[in-house]
Amino acid sequence: MLPDGRILCAGGNATTSNALIGDPHHGDQHKLDLYSPPYLFTLSGQPAPRPTIVSAPRRAAFGERIVVTQSGNGSASRMTLVRPGAVTHGFDENQRFIELAFHYDFTNASGERVHHVTLPADSAVAPPGEYMLFVLNKAGTPSIARWLRINNRNGQTMPPSAITDLTKSCSDGVTLDLQWSPPAADAGAAIGAPAAEYELRYSTTVPLTDGNFTTAGTLVAGLDEPGDPLASNPDRRVGITLGNLAQPKTYRFRIRSRNYSSGSGVWSALSNELVFTQHDEDCGGAGGGGGGFYDGGFTANRTGRTVALRRPGGGSTDTSFVENTLLPVIRLGSMATDRVRLPNGPKWEGATGRVRLSRAGTLGTEFEGVQLVAVDHATEDEVFVRGGEFVAGTVEPVVSVHHADGRDLTASLASGEGFEGRDGDTLYVDVQHHEPGTLVLSSSKSQLVKFPDVTGIRISTETSSGWVEIGHHNPRKRVSDEAFAAPALDHVRLIFMGEHKLEGVARLVPGGGVRVQHVAPTSVTHSQWGDVTSMVASGEGLPLQGGESAYAEFPYSEAPVDTVRDWYLEVTGSHFQGGGAAIAARMSGADEATPTRFALAPGSPNPFHGSTRLAFELPVRAKVRLEVFDVTGRRVATPVDASYAAGRPSVEWARVGADGRPVAAGVFLCRMTAGEFRAERRLVLVK
Repeated sequence: MLPDGRILCAGGNATTSNALIGDPHHGDQHKLDLYSPPYLFTLSGQPAPRPTIVSAPRRAAFGERIVVTQSGNGSASRMTLVRPGAVTHGFDENQRFIELAFHYDFTNASGERVHHVTLPADSAVAPPGEYMLFVLNKAGTPSIARWLRINNRNGQTMPPSAITDLTKSCSDGVTLDLQWSPPAADAGAAIGAPAAEYELRYSTTVPLTDGNFTTAGTLVAGLDEPGDPLASNPDRRVGITLGNLAQPKTYRFRIRSRNYSSGSGVWSALSNELVFTQHDEDCGGAGGGGGGFYDGGFTANRTGRTVALRRPGGGSTDTSFVENTLLPVIRLGSMATDRVRLPNGPKWEGATGRVRLSRAGTLGTEFEGVQLVAVDHATEDEVFVRGGEFVAGTVEPVVSVHHADGRDLTASLASGEGFEGRDGDTLYVDVQHHEPGTLVLSSSKSQLVKFPDVTGIRISTETSSGWVEIGHHNPRKRVSDEAFAAPALDHVRLIFMGEHKLEGVARLVPGGGVRVQHVAPTSVTHSQWGDVTSMVASGEGLPLQGGESAYAEFPYSEAPVDTVRDWYLEVTGSHFQGGGAAIAARMSGADEATPTRFALAPGSPNPFHGSTRLAFELPVRAKVRLEVFDVTGRRVATPVDASYAAGRPSVEWARVGADGRPVAAGVFLCRMTAGEFRAERRLVLVK
């Protein structure tokens, strides 16, 4: 077979010595036949359009995961390796035809389809040497092949690029989710490919360095790349869930990766160091209640000030809903009122504005009140929430901001870079305003812990009797601001109680008054239960569990002449643990004894040591399968595989695996399947 998919057949014979002079066949005979198979043509006999391999590596190692980009003539249906022919007398002693495992990952900016391809790991299947790599489209037409040499090493001499964005995405007090962008396996490669392996280590005492990294603690040894991501996809991040972390305790994590250059590979430099204090948190996505609203983007920072405030705004026509945090960090069952700015107001459709409320995570949120607040003010003023009121004025820059360790953060805050604070960081703000006043903070990056754990930023001002705390600021997921009244604003101290980003700090110079108008919703639609307008209007509340949402619609009204209108969403509510069955019965008016939908409850207890109870709800008789998987995706147990009548069955899982042996401590995923219904819960087994 030739690289273009045609078949070459060649041969010949030596003629006898008494061949006639002048015979056109005098001399050795050389014959060559070139066959073009039907897969190279359309039904009408025209050459079939081929896919094109834009890029592929020239050399690779056994078991390596490579990147192949393809353009033109449809998507790839197959990828194959063909060993070049070495045939004599009808026997090909070098014959190899290998189907490759691959998947499409994304389309790059040039319109080329990027694929992730796994090469055979066994040299008995694919002996070392040269291969033709083909990509076939859905019609079965092959590309022009690329030559690929497979060996026990791929010849890479450069280490993978270092990971620079190791971050914590979520923590629930016992487990921890870490994320990072995958590096290219070769720092010099034009197109990145997955690293062969990661090594993640931690310390609870000293910073991790090249000198102590290999002797530091490890929660995951020889971590293969989760999800087989591609380094060439800028939008793809990967991560891992870790368990058995103590809290409250400060952890320091760093990670490195190796490539396929040899059996042991070449390791990258160490990543950035991730330092945080483990709290009892809620992995709730957008936050406490999870509020969504129409967001047109952010404007640039104000200029000409020592320290600027980064405020939402702008004129984007994006019609999507963007989530921000509602009701952050309140005690379970405690009622609170929260007001969040809607940068472009609700999502207006004609004379109707829409706001989406949503809930993520393991907790639920009950909204006792939902309304819009229209705040009209003079054009030269800006509006902020201060306690339970709205205040207007202009912002004045502070003089300087310094870290307790001496670092001057004034310029970085003024440039819009902000300050990424960690638990225990302390900042001193020089305002030089000796009279009572109002301080404004702009922040982002919420850290949602469960009561009584506390995060946020503690705010104190210096008085003649010492430092006096004037407020506690809880940042939201996205940039937002809050104002605080102070008896004096000469010097201010900010103490970080968690991982948050300070976007800006300023003093509010009082301006004109504000006109406040509360607007009730004309309709509220629950994602599961439909129209719940009357329930909200009567004060019964709007309950949302993880994965549920509600759309509230409001009427449009004009702002008075010569004023500017800011829109806020005001909600009153509380968080609760679980409660799915009771909510379903209440929403539908049904008896609580009969479930109205399929559901999988959290394990009880969770985390657990000896055993945990797995409960589920069935509105009708159904075949139920409960499976438990470890963090690598391997099924370790099947506690339930049977039919059940409608009701609320439960089973006890005593940490026994499929092989009858006790399962080791770790983080697991419990998956429930009942017909088309599917749900998952995380389980944590501790020692």
